[in-house]
Amino acid sequence: MTRLSLINTLVDYRASISLGFDFGLKRLEFEAAQWEGAVAGSRTNSYSVRFLTPIGKRNDIEFGLGYDDSENYGEVTVFSVFLYFYGGG
Repeated sequence: MTRLSLINTLVDYRASISLGFDFGLKRLEFEAAQWEGAVAGSRTNSYSVRFLTPIGKRNDIEFGLGYDDSENYGEVTVFSVFLYFYGGG
């Protein structure tokens, strides 16, 4: 079970808290969340840290590291990379 599929199930409730720090154009963010699926009824605790930084005038890259602990699916660690491209002239 992937983190994405857990998020896409029907969610009965979700509570989260995050703390972000900006360093010029760079951003570091920490998040803790808990949600319960409406269908399976399992509770998931999630913790993540993300770092966003520019790689060009119209490009950003974000690195993420997350940990989920689900009652039904166990523990999973996730590493993600997102590339952002902005238009304009």
